[in-house]
Amino acid sequence: SLFGCRDQQRAETSLGPLLIAATEKGLCRVAFDEDSLSLARRFPAAEIVGGGAALAALAARVVSEVECPGRDGDLPVDVQGTAFQEAVWNALRAIPVGETRSYAQIAAAAGSPGAVRAAGSACGTNPVAVVVPCHRVQRADGGIGGYAYGPDRKPLPHHPRRRRAGRGAAAGQLRASAGRDALSQRPRDLRARRRRACRPVRRCGARATCAPNAVGARL
Repeated sequence: SLFGCRDQQRAETSLGPLLIAATEKGLCRVAFDEDSLSLARRFPAAEIVGGGAALAALAARVVSEVECPGRDGDLPVDVQGTAFQEAVWNALRAIPVGETRSYAQIAAAAGSPGAVRAAGSACGTNPVAVVVPCHRVQRADGGIGGYAYGPDRKPLPHHPRRRRAGRGAAAGQLRASAGRDALSQRPRDLRARRRRACRPVRRCGARATCAPNAVGARL
């Protein structure tokens, strides 16, 4: 039996357009420069269902996190990986805003101090960019290291691209995707907080800002 809904929506941010997808339990995909076709390829066994108003509020929270890191560190996620990958992703979510960790520190936090290379690979397969902050990991020598979406989008605290993007950047205007814009599948969840059925709508949109209470309710 299929579980919940897998919604997808595009959002504009100061670092570029984001694809944001979610089940009824939380975010399952957050990625730069992807579209609904790439999402369908990622979840080939998924059933496409109607869009949900709840995603607009959740997407606004993601955009707010891009523009104002740390404002909403408790975004629900619903992702699937190996036990070690999930341990790495949990370790990444524990990194405070404004701080960084080395790959060795992440490997140790995930319970496998010798698995530095594997920790790097787990960071590279992170399915929910920004929300699971793999961008807060750097090389042992202090270099920014690799990033799946390019170094200009790796918003480390000291990175000049992130500082430029943050100055006066209004949070993006969310654009509802046309046509069939949701997928459904049953993955295991990682720190899923709540369940709520998505409600079909014809069109949805929201604007995220840094002001308190500007973003909608949790999914």
